[in-house]
Amino acid sequence: MAFTFYIKLSLYYFLAKTYNSLQSIMELPKKGSVVLHHS
Repeated sequence: MAFTFYIKLSLYYFLAKTYNSLQSIMELPKKGSVVLHHS
């Protein structure tokens, strides 16, 4: 019981980390375009 709970917990943690990194990757082009427009 505790083992499956640990697996679920690590899976959720991994998904959260992946989601956060995906969001930062999606934010990069926006920042880049802003820099390009200002120059």
